[in-house]
Amino acid sequence: MSSPDRLSTYFSLSAGGLMALLLLADRSIDPVIHAAMKRLEESGIVPAAELPNLKAAQTNLRSARDSVWPDVAIVVLAFGITWLFKPGYDDSALDAVATSWLWALEEDGNVRYSVAGWWYLLISGPMFQVILFRWFWRFFIWSAFLFRVSHLRLVLRPSHPDLAGGLGFLSTAQQTFVAVFFAFATVSSSTVAHEILAGGGTLIDARFEVVVLILIFVVIIYGPLLFFGRQIFLARLSALNDYGALGYKLSEAFDRKWFGENRGETGPGLLSSADPSAVADYTAAYENVRAMRPIPVSIRTIVMTVGILLIPFLPIALTEFSLQDLFQRLVESLI
Repeated sequence: MSSPDRLSTYFSLSAGGLMALLLLADRSIDPVIHAAMKRLEESGIVPAAELPNLKAAQTNLRSARDSVWPDVAIVVLAFGITWLFKPGYDDSALDAVATSWLWALEEDGNVRYSVAGWWYLLISGPMFQVILFRWFWRFFIWSAFLFRVSHLRLVLRPSHPDLAGGLGFLSTAQQTFVAVFFAFATVSSSTVAHEILAGGGTLIDARFEVVVLILIFVVIIYGPLLFFGRQIFLARLSALNDYGALGYKLSEAFDRKWFGENRGETGPGLLSSADPSAVADYTAAYENVRAMRPIPVSIRTIVMTVGILLIPFLPIALTEFSLQDLFQRLVESLI
């Protein structure tokens, strides 16, 4: 079996697994999204005066999710893309491989599709894209919901240990969509592999394309959290002023007590006093304020997302290195 043909077979098998993954994504994404909306409603982040606006945003989200017209448009788009970019649609693909499990090139130059090819064009190809595009639509309307929420007058707590004023749970909601973009990254990796196997390219040549693609995915996934950047910045700025003034008064009272009337005391009175504990508690709260993130997502979460999205591209390394070579390089790097 030729390299392009092996690639087509690999993509067919992986696409089937990805369809199952996307179909099961409801069970992981929907509960997290529901919990996030419930927390917005009950945590106090959205004050009582803004709850009607939050309810309106939730209603719009559900209406857009349950509307039939986006599904109709997605089906038309999926069939259109499948037929527009069907296998063997350009001369370069035919030059690379004249016979495939999808098609065969006849003597007159026409492409004759196999039964598997027609199944791909009519069933599996459009179905995969319908599921994928529908998840993109759901990601879009969720992002629109976050945009509306970000324009409400939120009550953020700058001393909150999530370092996002209490909005840290939104990064968990965004992270659940990684499964959707993992599917798209797998499709993209098959395109890169085709360029390497059929077009004579190398992994080094494709590295910039892969890096840019992963960065774009990460920006798309966590970009909606930028909507809250302004409120987080203003909350942090206000809290730094308030905590700075409070810290000065606390330090003044502490110094006056322990370097004034209690100067030199080292007995049980010092150990039992709550004053040092109050200063320590204040310091911890102030550090949380000072360390607030510009958006409610941690660097660790972003790095983890990059690692997950890189997984579909790892098998491409086998086009240039064998498993033995990769294992040997790994061992050498550790020694």
